[in-house]
Amino acid sequence: MRLIILLTTVFLIADLIADTAIAQQARIPVGSQKTSNLETPLRGMSASDVSEIFGQPASISEAVGEPPIAIWH
Repeated sequence: MRLIILLTTVFLIADLIADTAIAQQARIPVGSQKTSNLETPLRGMSASDVSEIFGQPASISEAVGEPPIAIWH
């Protein structure tokens, strides 16, 4: 009899804990996922235009691939 009461108590406590551990989901529409006021270079801008508008980069990685693409940091 004590075993049944003990097991019942354990299962009830486990059920209460499981019910409170459910995560909530946040749904964000695709169009509003990125909202930033940070100005970035436009596609097709020349390196000299980017440097003139945004300033010199801290470093530039060596160009790789065809066409050669360098990363500015």
